[in-house]
Amino acid sequence: MSALVSAVTISWNSAAEIAGLLSSLAADAAVTEIIVVDNGSVDGTLAVVRAGCPSAKLIYNEDNRGFAAAANQGIRAATGEYILLVNPDISFVPGFVGRLLSAIDKPSAGWAAGGVGAVAPKLVRPDSAGLIDSAGLVMHRNRKALDRGREERDMGQYDVPCRVFGPCGACALLLRRMLDDVAVDGEVFDESFFSYKEDVDLAWRMNLMGWETLYVPDAVAEHGRGWKEAGRSSVPKFIRRHSHKNRYLTMIKDDDPVNVLISLPWLLWYELKLMTYALLFEPFLFLAYADVVKLLPDALAKRRDIMARRRISAKEMRRLFGEPDA
Repeated sequence: MSALVSAVTISWNSAAEIAGLLSSLAADAAVTEIIVVDNGSVDGTLAVVRAGCPSAKLIYNEDNRGFAAAANQGIRAATGEYILLVNPDISFVPGFVGRLLSAIDKPSAGWAAGGVGAVAPKLVRPDSAGLIDSAGLVMHRNRKALDRGREERDMGQYDVPCRVFGPCGACALLLRRMLDDVAVDGEVFDESFFSYKEDVDLAWRMNLMGWETLYVPDAVAEHGRGWKEAGRSSVPKFIRRHSHKNRYLTMIKDDDPVNVLISLPWLLWYELKLMTYALLFEPFLFLAYADVVKLLPDALAKRRDIMARRRISAKEMRRLFGEPDA
């Protein structure tokens, strides 16, 4: 019999944080399978996993294959009809997964095409005097995706369930048949992304194919978050380069020309700011444009697949840009 919820986490030198996650997963009765995909850790992560959760299915990669490829490995190995994709720096109390389950696989609240295919919890920072980490993803007209409420003090302003653009990839409950539906060439996450913004790309595809993401504020988890704005310099340059590249790959694959034209003033202003920042502070980011050119044929082929299967119009897609209606 298939497991109900397969928890999938990707580790990369996560020994200092993954024990808390494993403890949370083991204590939640709704989680019936735990899969850890390790990207070549050298800090003792494997020993922590084996000691802390001997029943976990451990997949070890000799080197760092990136988040996207490793997540696909974990999803393929999972047997559950629901996938709890969760970062090693997440922790929660028992009952958290059940709250997510109660909201998923419901009839569509908007269009008749899919339904609720993903659920986003409220993520808060640990030991941060009530700072919000994410209340789901929001996509702005300049095509910058952000975590709603990030760095805001939690005053209840995000305590109403609503449809959001997508779930933060740090923690999301995903319907397996939705993932199968939106996959391209067998990949749920685009492996050319390597790491960062692969959750934005997945969310965009979900929306195009009529699947909704529901934000559930009464499901709360703590997220340490490795990349904070104040700590950008601590992120390896190759990861920042991937993140920059992936902004454009997402737009090439998923955006509508008419929507780009409508949003052109916001897009051009944001691109000017991006390029100015890169020129002054991170010139290595210009290498990302060469990466995009190299990957362009593959991205265009994926776009043809996505657009052939889309279920909503450009106008309906525009409704999802900006802050959601709560």
